Amino acid sequence: MGADAIAKGKLASGLGLLTTILCVLAYYRFSGFIATIALLLNLAMILASMMLFRQPLTLAGLAGLVLSVGMSVDANVLVFERIREERQKNATTRMAIRNGFDRAWTTIFDSNLTTLISAAVLYYVGTEQVKGFAITLIIGLAISMFTSVFFAHTLFEIAERWGFAQLGMSDWVNSAKRSFFGLGDIDFLKYRNIAYAVSAVLIGIGLVATFLRGREFLDIDFNGGTSVVFSLDKSMEPDRVREIAQKAFDADENGLPIQTTLTNVEMRDFQKNSVYKLDVSLKDEAQVRDRLLKGFSGANGAKLVTYDMKSQIVSKSQSSLRHANRTFLVAYQDPNAPAPTAAQEPAPSSADQSATATPATTEPPVASATPILAPEATTAATLSFVDTIGSSPARLNASQVIETLVAAAQAAGRNLIDSQIELEPASATNWTRSSELGFSDWNIKLPYDEATTATVLQRMREAIQTKPVFQSFSNIEGRVAGEMQQKALLGLLLSLLFITIYIWFRFNKVSYGLAAVIALLHDVLITIGILAVSHWLFRPLGFLLIDDFKISLTIVAAILTIIGYSLNDTIVVFDRIREVKGKSPNLTEKMINTSVTQTLSRTLLTSSTTILAILLMYIWGGEGIHGFAFCLLVGIVVGTFSSIFVASPILLWLAKREQAARAASKVTS
Repeated sequence: MGADAIAKGKLASGLGLLTTILCVLAYYRFSGFIATIALLLNLAMILASMMLFRQPLTLAGLAGLVLSVGMSVDANVLVFERIREERQKNATTRMAIRNGFDRAWTTIFDSNLTTLISAAVLYYVGTEQVKGFAITLIIGLAISMFTSVFFAHTLFEIAERWGFAQLGMSDWVNSAKRSFFGLGDIDFLKYRNIAYAVSAVLIGIGLVATFLRGREFLDIDFNGGTSVVFSLDKSMEPDRVREIAQKAFDADENGLPIQTTLTNVEMRDFQKNSVYKLDVSLKDEAQVRDRLLKGFSGANGAKLVTYDMKSQIVSKSQSSLRHANRTFLVAYQDPNAPAPTAAQEPAPSSADQSATATPATTEPPVASATPILAPEATTAATLSFVDTIGSSPARLNASQVIETLVAAAQAAGRNLIDSQIELEPASATNWTRSSELGFSDWNIKLPYDEATTATVLQRMREAIQTKPVFQSFSNIEGRVAGEMQQKALLGLLLSLLFITIYIWFRFNKVSYGLAAVIALLHDVLITIGILAVSHWLFRPLGFLLIDDFKISLTIVAAILTIIGYSLNDTIVVFDRIREVKGKSPNLTEKMINTSVTQTLSRTLLTSSTTILAILLMYIWGGEGIHGFAFCLLVGIVVGTFSSIFVASPILLWLAKREQAARAASKVTS
């Protein structure tokens, strides 16, 4: 399953990166070529740094990589839009380049630093998965500041001095704006009440849906439980599989309902609609296995794919002394006790060859007891594990093989302990007995004669044929889930607090910080609300690839990415508002409309490019990043909407309250 997820993730990421590059090249031409070189260098340096720091690229890390690369592209777009404005003022090529980078620098610095503050807080208080997101984002932001500003600027300077710098760019966004709204500024504030109403309705529906779903809205990452990916012996429609699973997990031993979520998974070499992922609130692994086996026993039209085993005895040897690293089979004899008579001496049997001899008395052996090695037979055999439908190799790890062998020996009436079993994979290097890696072929040695070994192996095959083949099986305890909830919530709250403080300091007014945080909360609430509503939408809208999404660590990583993206979007608009406002004491509606109109090209281009790249991840990225990509799609659309229609109107409202308070205080004084 991991290989399948990695392959799909590579495909989706490659398509997303290629789409982004093509869009930038088509829109900005020569400048887009410079941005592409900077982007590829940025990506290479991020991956190299992660290798240097031995930071694995987890799913949360991929979220941080997506955000940092996206912000790198956005930084270039900010510069290019500034260069376009300078060219419209008839500036020379050299001056347009220098002024473009100089005037975009403040916005780039503010947006990157606020996101960096958020990442630092998340790294300090977050779970391991959230820390993976934070460290990747921190590395990415630091590198993007170099590639997007210094490196790209240097390339422009070199191109200008050599005489081949071309600053011609497409202007589709502004051309469409002029066609629909004329040459003047768009009166965005005219639509603010409609925007408020839409946002209120979406947030209200989302809160109601979240309340109705309750704890069921939390995935096992936060609720505790078991997640298992199983395969059926033939294709079956998801609704039918969901119905069988719900009956199998209707209630626990106390009569309380069991939460289940079933997701269809596509994997290579498997029929469509034959592999499913089940998240269940039960934490007992044995119960989950038993309920699945009973539910999918074949009576309902399909059964779980189980293991089969092929075995072959390859050699046998007689030995009275085992290797030094193996367990000694010891019989104790009291040196002061009389020698046993023929009547007392038990008749030899095959069982004596494998079981530890018992003392003649019930008293424990004295310290001076002399150990006598019991003679034994050792038989070697090979085991090959396959599944029961296609005879494809099926992998078991050492602990699974040992556990099944011990149980099989017991079923055959023999005693066997772990240390009496010698085993190793048929083909493996640097393997250790404690390894969790699974293999399909094993070499084993058992302390029995050939006939007994054959009996044990037959019992083992009978037992293994009742074991379902799970592509993955994971369990999360409730205590760990509770800690994850607390850390995730604390990280989000602290991030919002520090963002407010920094923006307050940077813009010299608390209204900017409050407006930015309100916009962030708006985006997060609507995104979570739509995730909650997916429980009722995934059946009628299944053709849109919508699933019954839940809040998991993957979704938390997506929400963190949305916060970073939305914050970056809002800071861009606020920086332009500050620039347009200048030294004017009051903020007006005209200033807001002018600022949003001037940044509209950058906002829509960055959003559309990002949405297209994430859409490819959503369609072809596979089950591992499906929920993550859906959350990003919703969040980016909502974030773009809020940066235009929500953040700036709220800023104006807060600013007017401050202005009214100042005027009232002057009248009073």
